[in-house]
Amino acid sequence: MSKFVDKNGDEWNVVLTLGKTRQASNVLGIDVLNFDDLNRLSESIGIRLEYLFFMCRERASELDVADIDDFASRLASTEETVNKASDALQEALVAFFRRLGQTMQADLAEEHLKHMRVERENWKMEGSAELKRMSKKQLEQRLKAGRRSQASQPLPV
Repeated sequence: MSKFVDKNGDEWNVVLTLGKTRQASNVLGIDVLNFDDLNRLSESIGIRLEYLFFMCRERASELDVADIDDFASRLASTEETVNKASDALQEALVAFFRRLGQTMQADLAEEHLKHMRVERENWKMEGSAELKRMSKKQLEQRLKAGRRSQASQPLPV
């Protein structure tokens, strides 16, 4: 079972079932059994957190976490908290697919998890140093360029 702890010290268990994933598909429009949606889920922190909140809605109700904004605020204390919650979802996806005998999807979810972890480590080593070297104007140009390229994508990262 995949778990994470929020900034209040409350533990959240992430368990995916076929029933829950079908409900998420109907409500959120994200069908993890579809490779494109699985990729979108892995590539976007916003989509990932929304899906995670949906999968943890019973626990959210127990803790009086009313909506995605309340949920996000419980994770927003540190980047590490968000990363652990995100990793817990990816780990739950791997376990879910393995239980269903869907090796290809399990392997893909596992690769996404590894990729996210590597990207985080690369950012720690290289990204922060690069940002320190960039001028404010360069940062603004990069952000604008990112927004333009994301406008053509179905959902932003």
